Amino acid sequence: MDIKNWTTKEKAGQHFIIGFDGISPPKFLIERIKNGQIGGIILFKRNIKSFDQLCSLISNLQNASLKSRLKIPLFVSIDEEGGRVSRLSPDFDCLPSAQSLSKYEEEKRIKKCVVLLARQMKKVGINLNLSPVLDLSTNPECTVIGDRSFGSNPEKVGFTGRKIISYYQSNLIAACAKHFPGIGEIHVDPHHELPICDISENKLTTRELIPFKLAFDSKSNDERVLTVMVGHTIYTKIDPDHISSQSKKIMIKILREKLSFEGIVLTDDLDMNAISLSEKNAFKSINAGADIILICNNSENYEKNYQFLCKKIENLELDPETEKKSLERILRIKGKIS
Repeated sequence: MDIKNWTTKEKAGQHFIIGFDGISPPKFLIERIKNGQIGGIILFKRNIKSFDQLCSLISNLQNASLKSRLKIPLFVSIDEEGGRVSRLSPDFDCLPSAQSLSKYEEEKRIKKCVVLLARQMKKVGINLNLSPVLDLSTNPECTVIGDRSFGSNPEKVGFTGRKIISYYQSNLIAACAKHFPGIGEIHVDPHHELPICDISENKLTTRELIPFKLAFDSKSNDERVLTVMVGHTIYTKIDPDHISSQSKKIMIKILREKLSFEGIVLTDDLDMNAISLSEKNAFKSINAGADIILICNNSENYEKNYQFLCKKIENLELDPETEKKSLERILRIKGKIS
C-alpha cells in the first residue's frame, strides 16, 4: 500500500521500537501492534527464558503485526554485543566482549563465533542486532564503553566492525553501528546523566568518524551497515544547543551529507537519564533526522511521545516529504531482512 494512503497512526507507529516486561507479550502490546502503532520491539533478559520460549514469543508478536492493516513485519531487536552486554539465555552461543574478540589473531575464529550466533538469532526470529560498538576506547574513564570497544585504533575498529556487520547481515540480521558520532571520549554514563564532550569537529573527523565511515563505504553490501544508533551527548564545539540525538548538524549535516549514510538512524533509549522525559522527544529527534525512536522500559513515555508525534504528523509540522523518505528507508531495510 502506498505510504500516502497510510493513516497518521500507522505512519507514527513505524518510528517506534519499544521494550516490555515478561516472557509473553502483554495485551496492550499486542493491541498496539495489531493497530499498526508499533514498528518494532527490543528484547532484554527479562523477556528471554529459553530458545524455544523466545521463538514462540517472537512468532506471536510477528503474527500480531501481520494481522494489522498494513501487514508490515516488526523489527525484532536486541543488544547482543557479547561480554557484559548480552541478553540471550544460556542455551545460545554468546560472544566474548569486543575487546576479547579484537585480540583473536585469526579472522576465521571471529567469523565462526559470530556466524554461529547469528544463525541462532535468525532461527528464533531476531532480525536487528544493536551491535557492533564502533566507539573508540580512547578515555580510560569512559566505563560505559571500556571492553565493549574493539580498541583505540580507528582503522582496526572499523575493519573489525564491518566484518562482524557482514556476518550478521549475510544471515539477514540488520546490524547497527553505535554510538554515533562516537562516545569513547566521554567520562560519564548516559544511562545516568547527560555527557558533555568538547571534542572538535576536526578531531572527530580524523578519529571517531573513521570506523563509521568504513562501515558505510564498503563495496560489499553485507559489510555496509544498514542502521546506525545516535547517542545522547552534547558536543559543545559542534552543536552546543542540541543533544546529539536531536541535532540536525550531527544527523543530517555530518551523518547524511558528510558521510553519505543512506540507512536507518535510530536514537539511543529515550528512557535514559541523559535525556529528560518529555512527550516532545520523539518528534524532536525525527524532525532532526532520526528514523526510529527507541523506548526500552517506560510504556507511558512511549504513549505520550507516540500521541505527540501523531499530532505533529497530522498538522504537517513534520515535513511530509522528509517523513515519506524516512518511512521508505524503514520499509526498504525491513524488506532486506525479511
